[in-house]
Amino acid sequence: MKTSQPITGVRARPKTATPSGGKALISDHRFGILAVTLVVSASLYNAMLAIISAHVKGLTSAAPIAMEGLLLGGAMGLALLKRRPDGEDAPAIGLLYLFALLAVFTSLASDAVFPDAFRNVAIIASFFLLGRRCSFPQVHLAFALLTIITLTVLIFEIAFPTAYVSVFQPGNYYAATRGMEVSEFNETGLFNNAAGFESRFSFGVFSGARTSSVFLEQVSNANFAGILCVFLVATWGRLSVAIRTTMVAAILLILLSNNTRTSSALAVVTMMGYFIFPHLSRWFTLLIAPVLVLLAFLVVGDNVEHTDDLIGRLGITTEALRKLDIPTIFGANAMKARHLMDTGFGYVTASSSIFGLIAIWLFFSLGQRATDTASKRCAWATAVYLFANMMIGGTAIFSMKVAAPLWMLVGYMAATAPKPQASRPNGPAPRGSIAA
Repeated sequence: MKTSQPITGVRARPKTATPSGGKALISDHRFGILAVTLVVSASLYNAMLAIISAHVKGLTSAAPIAMEGLLLGGAMGLALLKRRPDGEDAPAIGLLYLFALLAVFTSLASDAVFPDAFRNVAIIASFFLLGRRCSFPQVHLAFALLTIITLTVLIFEIAFPTAYVSVFQPGNYYAATRGMEVSEFNETGLFNNAAGFESRFSFGVFSGARTSSVFLEQVSNANFAGILCVFLVATWGRLSVAIRTTMVAAILLILLSNNTRTSSALAVVTMMGYFIFPHLSRWFTLLIAPVLVLLAFLVVGDNVEHTDDLIGRLGITTEALRKLDIPTIFGANAMKARHLMDTGFGYVTASSSIFGLIAIWLFFSLGQRATDTASKRCAWATAVYLFANMMIGGTAIFSMKVAAPLWMLVGYMAATAPKPQASRPNGPAPRGSIAA
């Protein structure tokens, strides 16, 4: 009797089991639905809260804090429910434990509770572990849904800016939940920095404010284009023409309407990297951060000008690194991180000490196994995106809105990259082995 073949051409998997061989606590289907829902919700929760705050009941900072806590707990809980930790989860779990200890140490040394660094790493670790347990269709669906939703809201924002403000009221939402009062010069109702100013860089394609789409602020919208580029270079050969076209269109529209210089440059680098990254060793990713910092010092020199261009933004980073004192470097002045929001390396150092910075550098560089073409593209594109953004921004890459889908992808790629083949001496295979 003929056996039926899977119509997808993918080998059927046995029912999920725990490492000990027992029945899994959650089915693959239910896990997939919950995982995609969590990641999409992590990116969209601010938009949902903004609508509630604008049209149902005014919210305070407690609302986004509670939502982040629920989403983080949900991601970590779902990951552990799917599969208990194994040896390959150790780097992410170790990073989480280290930053928990650093949070206690820096708070005691600084005489102030400062949980920001731990929160940032909790987002990374939770969604990385979740991604390690996801299948490609689940990761693909999360990115496809986010792209379609972001593109739809972006077109709505461009076509009907007044209606967009009426629906989300971004300026009022961030004033109520983050304490960022609406500037007296901001008459748009948008997030303050999205309103822009006359002399700021522009591609000249769209007039008006920088677009924010469903993220409600312009930086996360630009960074979403960045993580879409990472997703595309890592999975291009596995995507349909329709999905490729939609994602490329979303990236282009975000870049042109957001007038983002950093993400535009990264898009070009990532596109070139599609052909270059597979030929590079994963260990060279360790050089990205120090090389970028060294180049910044060489380019800026001693003349720091606080201008809104690349030199000015790099100058903020070099100036901040020069001014780091011994207490700050060793975690005894964590509150100084509040004044270093525009420089990632300074912010991470102040908030978690030099030991936290080293741990972040190592995890960003080597957090995923890069053993084949796709995983090398993902590892390099991720490291370039993260470290380049740390040169001109402090906290944006840690925002759950874009960090959740990125680390879901990185976790998936880390779990599915082929393991390096262990070499053995020439000779006959041991008796009883598969090769015998």
